[in-house]
Amino acid sequence: MSRLRPGIVVLALLIVSIALQIAGVATSVAQEQSPPDNQPPAEATPVSPEQPADQPPDIEETPVIEVVATPIPPPTPEPIVDADNPLTHIVSVGETLATLGAQSGFAVTDLAQRNNLTQPYLLLAGQRLKLPAPMSARIRLHRVAAGETLSSLGAQYGISPYLLRRTNKLSCANCLVVGQLLRIPLPEGVEGVATNLPEPFERVEITPRVPRQGDIVVVSVRANRPLQEIVGSLAGRPLRFVPQAGGYVALSGVAGLQEPGVYTVTLRAIAESGAAAEVGGRIQTAAGGFGFENLTISRRLIPLLDPQVNIDERVELDAILSQWSGTQWWEGPLRLPASGRIASYFGARRSFNGGILRTYHSGTDIVAPAGTPVYASAPGRVAAVQEFMVRGLVIIIDHGRGVFTVYCHLSEAGVKVGQIVNAGDMIGKSGNTGRSEGPHLHWELAVGGVTVDGLRWTTEPIP
Repeated sequence: MSRLRPGIVVLALLIVSIALQIAGVATSVAQEQSPPDNQPPAEATPVSPEQPADQPPDIEETPVIEVVATPIPPPTPEPIVDADNPLTHIVSVGETLATLGAQSGFAVTDLAQRNNLTQPYLLLAGQRLKLPAPMSARIRLHRVAAGETLSSLGAQYGISPYLLRRTNKLSCANCLVVGQLLRIPLPEGVEGVATNLPEPFERVEITPRVPRQGDIVVVSVRANRPLQEIVGSLAGRPLRFVPQAGGYVALSGVAGLQEPGVYTVTLRAIAESGAAAEVGGRIQTAAGGFGFENLTISRRLIPLLDPQVNIDERVELDAILSQWSGTQWWEGPLRLPASGRIASYFGARRSFNGGILRTYHSGTDIVAPAGTPVYASAPGRVAAVQEFMVRGLVIIIDHGRGVFTVYCHLSEAGVKVGQIVNAGDMIGKSGNTGRSEGPHLHWELAVGGVTVDGLRWTTEPIP
């Protein structure tokens, strides 16, 4: 065998080096063009012969757990009100242009023109109006009820029937009509309050003025005399009042799927003297600004995507959450029931397995390994310990005044129905029961029979 010349060896080594460099560049380009590990490839993965194309893939070995893609929406700013301006007025429940006109001394048409109102008889609670004159604290308004006369009203308010007739420019002493609005001048020595609501109402306030989906609505009523009864409704749901801070307060919730729009509020109060009055108004609700989540669950849980299963469970749950106890157990903010990362927020619109079920997330999901202690969010009475098909093992605590917390997918319950618990008491352990692909705690807050966003109330107290 003849020896290779040195020049040929050097040339061969140079060719090999260039080839290796070209291969390295090709490999680098291929890596840059390939999808990252957390993204699907450009081409769809073919369906195996064992898996029919019209059925969702069987992902028992690699389940997709409910992962959040929804931030907490920013709070809606409250409108700025110039409280020192007597010519600016924020409409409350029960007020109309007729009552505002009676208090400020101007006609309905004057108020409508001043505020460019095209529908002057459809005021919204929280609406801002300009008044042509300050409302008088020396004038009360009264709607005539059946059987009332100038004499009986004069005796009720401590003024002469003649003064009532003159103040209201009545053509006769016996020409009152049921529902008629009368101006009642307060006698000297009687403290006056600028209000145009009928006796015994003094003030009605609703906060927030424009509630969003998932909000808690607070209805506060102040009366000028003790009441024997006060009832009401908001958007067709009952309002149940309790005495608080010299007035009466009721809580209600705006459902996560409630259509944004205008809803009616009605209130009826009966004073201890027997005097009764009813006021009504309209309140506007807004969208919550929630995001959207696409979720995939394994084949073993697909029967739990049946819409009827979800409806039946909601009906059974609502029957518990609509119960009422006038005793308030909680004080201050709620506490999160478990430690862990929040995996999904309230209100997210959800699509399961390509649209088999479309719904929304009714609570807050906290990632918690099976067996993690779960604590009561506030003091209360255990209202239910029950197995549900979707929520799994559930504990429900009644905190009074229509406020409930719900703890779902538990592996173990450590309390019994009727038991009284304190905030921070361990009530059970997290698990993976029901329609769940991984251990976590699903936590809900319900107010007035409506599931609302509970996370906000872990930093501020429920009113």
